[in-house]
Amino acid sequence: MENMKKQEGYMVHAEPLKGFCTEAFTSVGVPDDSAAIIADSLVEADLRGVDTHGVTRLAGYVRMLREGKMNPRPNIKVVKEGPAMVLLDADNASGIVAGVKAMEITIKKAKEVTVSVAGVRNSTHCGALAYFTEMAIENGMVGFMTVMAPPTVPPYGGKTPVLSTSPWSFAIPAGQGLPILLDMATTVVAGGKIVLAAKKGEKIPRDWALDKDGMPTDDPGKALKGFFQWIGGPKGYGLGVVAEVLSGVLVGGPFGQSMPPFTHPYGSSQFMQGHFQAALNISHFMPLSEFTSRVDQLIRELKSSERIEGVEEILLPGEIEWKKKAQRLKSGIPLSSAVWNELKDLRTQLRLHHDI
Repeated sequence: MENMKKQEGYMVHAEPLKGFCTEAFTSVGVPDDSAAIIADSLVEADLRGVDTHGVTRLAGYVRMLREGKMNPRPNIKVVKEGPAMVLLDADNASGIVAGVKAMEITIKKAKEVTVSVAGVRNSTHCGALAYFTEMAIENGMVGFMTVMAPPTVPPYGGKTPVLSTSPWSFAIPAGQGLPILLDMATTVVAGGKIVLAAKKGEKIPRDWALDKDGMPTDDPGKALKGFFQWIGGPKGYGLGVVAEVLSGVLVGGPFGQSMPPFTHPYGSSQFMQGHFQAALNISHFMPLSEFTSRVDQLIRELKSSERIEGVEEILLPGEIEWKKKAQRLKSGIPLSSAVWNELKDLRTQLRLHHDI
């Protein structure tokens, strides 16, 4: 592992990194198929440049598994099911494993009934939402997902945390162009960016979060003890409320202040997350080729917009991440020294055979 250091950090390639993560999970009791899914999600996030949801999470997930805070062999049960819906109890599973299962069921149902939805309760952290909504693209569908988690954000104008960063993701297939893939927190940044800044010992922009007294701060440690800022003020707050209703209230899990508090960057002993996922079958509206051709036309019109001074290119949601993935598949994934050292420590602690 020592000979991979570059000036900008440590560079690793996707496949060996995925093998390393998979072995780390199996070493703490996760079945092979589930371990491969979780590892794939983490490495995919890093490939797309979403480093906050990549292998920086590995040590935390392993710790949760070893301490009984995440169930390595859950019995994910169907609570309710209908022609166009399913409600799952995840039994404290990895949110990534539960999310994939929910999306697979949703896509299968949407092939018959046009639109299908899934709710998941009693899940744990599920990583980057684009991983799940992209599954719909691969099946010629539009995907949607939103989740909730322990409260870290107060209502707009308040000081008592009630909601989480409440991310949303939409995935839309295109033809010649790159798919449209929106994955965003309803706060200025996802909480993982502040956690990663704390891990690296870096400061954060002062518009990302407030300290416990409601004052802007550039200290990620104070931000994690305070609360994050809504994107667009009351508009982001409004989206956060809707996410809480869909992925908390509707699925029958805890929500708002009934959620156990967020006490650790990777979850507490009672960390819970709820999901709401959906798939829309495009072919029930029009032939998929016609739809993707129309999306391509929209993309051309957007990208040909006259640009304001200083803007080199009009970008679509997800375009930066698609390009980053293509680049990192060739050149490798950059890891910070903090994350690299965590992986080294894990390799020693778990006596792993895989190298990266």
